[in-house]
Amino acid sequence: EENNDIDSERSLRTFALLCIGKLYLAFVMGEFGVVNQILEMAKSRVRMEQLMHPMALSAIELITGMASTCSGRRPTCRRARVALRRIKKLAYFSPNFHMGKVFLLEAEIAARKGNVNKSIMMYESSTAFFMKENVLYMQAMSCERQSRLLEKVGKPIEAGKYLQKARDAYEEWGCVVKLDQLDAILAKQKQVAPDGEDRLFAKPQHGEAKL
Repeated sequence: EENNDIDSERSLRTFALLCIGKLYLAFVMGEFGVVNQILEMAKSRVRMEQLMHPMALSAIELITGMASTCSGRRPTCRRARVALRRIKKLAYFSPNFHMGKVFLLEAEIAARKGNVNKSIMMYESSTAFFMKENVLYMQAMSCERQSRLLEKVGKPIEAGKYLQKARDAYEEWGCVVKLDQLDAILAKQKQVAPDGEDRLFAKPQHGEAKL
């Protein structure tokens, strides 16, 4: 009977680790619909917070919160605020590990509410924090999400700059699959001017409308 309990616990831990791995992959790829599906599946089997270190737990809370802000459903947005409160509690005791996640989730919530200025300010704080701590994939995620917001509010030039920053950070991190994804987006954005400059940053020629 004791052996069965040990096997059951091992099985749950293996399942939790598998879910966490899939969550991180879906998170990095920006597949927040998949994130929500994995979270729902995990809830039916195990309370992952009982099996994880606080650092991993704060990451899961961040992923949960960001996925809820991207779902477009008002009730699930409450999950983002709950996740934010939980991360803030962790950040109170260990700010160096968790404050960047607080900034990033605050940016996502502000963007969801339409508060663009606050969202951009929080993205900038998040990016600066992760750069200081040399957390490349989170730095890249912060830049990528800010790029998406800028694109949405009609600032394609700034959006392109931040997407390039995200790409550079992902490249330094070594995430090849993410590079392919961002390169495809950047390829659509770029229009090469006759002199070889990127049209996003080139000055308009005589008689040419500004972008």
